[in-house]
Amino acid sequence: MRPSASELIDSIAEALDTRVAPHVTDPWAASTLRSIRGLLAHLSVRLDMEIPMLTASNADLRALLSNARATLASTSTSRILHAQDLDGVLARPWRLPDEMPTSASLDEENRALNEGLEQLVRLLHDDAGAVDEGSRPALLGEIREYFGRLREREAPLWAVFSGPSF
Repeated sequence: MRPSASELIDSIAEALDTRVAPHVTDPWAASTLRSIRGLLAHLSVRLDMEIPMLTASNADLRALLSNARATLASTSTSRILHAQDLDGVLARPWRLPDEMPTSASLDEENRALNEGLEQLVRLLHDDAGAVDEGSRPALLGEIREYFGRLREREAPLWAVFSGPSF
């Protein structure tokens, strides 16, 4: 479909830059306009990347949480409850088998997986006996590695904000 959503956003940003910005004299309004311009640039990049990025992040989180679930279930009876909480998130069907993922469905899944990750981090930090001595550093290392990969995946989204502030 033409123009694409990214092209529309870029056209809006260009119109703001060429037709509106030259006439804005109030410093506060000019600052607001620059903020809007930055957000439009972010959206333009994000539109094309959001679905592949969420798909990759969800797969990455699933692998991390699946490994953590197996580790938790093998440590002690009290941790099996935490493992079962992860089972619910990991087993939930987020879409019908033949349904195309949307950014909304992928985002909902991502939020739930991130809540599972947050519970895992809390457990590992609040309960020293949550896993055996050797597994705790390994799981924390996997979590740090996940955040490193996430930062790399999302870097193009934030690069548009690296220009001058004023």
